[in-house]
Amino acid sequence: ARATAARVAAFGDDGNEYTVMGSLVHDAIENVVKGHDGDFTSQNRLARHLKREFHGLEEEPDRDSHLMSDSLRSDGLESLDMAAKYLVKRNPDIRGIEVPSLFEIDQLKASSFGYMDVCTQDEIWDWKTGKTPDDDGQDDGEVIQGSLYMGAFYSEYGVLPEKIRFVYIKEGTVRTIDANEDNWNRMLQHARRLVNSQRNGQYPAKPSRSKCHWCSYE
Repeated sequence: ARATAARVAAFGDDGNEYTVMGSLVHDAIENVVKGHDGDFTSQNRLARHLKREFHGLEEEPDRDSHLMSDSLRSDGLESLDMAAKYLVKRNPDIRGIEVPSLFEIDQLKASSFGYMDVCTQDEIWDWKTGKTPDDDGQDDGEVIQGSLYMGAFYSEYGVLPEKIRFVYIKEGTVRTIDANEDNWNRMLQHARRLVNSQRNGQYPAKPSRSKCHWCSYE
């Protein structure tokens, strides 16, 4: 709940049902995995714990769970089944869950803030409850987000991760980017344009319902 409150304070929340479902899924995984003994060997048992936590969180009065359709609630529960499957398959050695990270990007004279869903000893995992990108190559959004996670991981632990994994738990797919200089520079190029535009009062906003529903920026 604290992570959700911080996330909403940082990014805004318009009460969209997809935001409600995504927060429930993320918080259920966070709460269960943080209280877990680290031995992910039973997929069925872990899935039951995740779903029990999901239903418990739904009862919290500030969750706006009434906004979720039955179909979307079902999607959230299926996502937890897939998360349990992935955790048992990988049985990770976890450094941290929902690790907050605020760090300076020296090349931009700007800072980045976010949350890393799962930090293992050498990887970052980001749970995705949306659809897998259609393209077969590297998605720009994944490269940019993954590169920021790369910097966050280094800032937090003093070493670079080997991989950043985007785990699309609704569909059971995983997409990976490498923590390398090329991807970091690709992120910098994109971010530099945004930072310069924002500082000049010319932020190139291109709002869309699918990508911008959660953001209070106007």
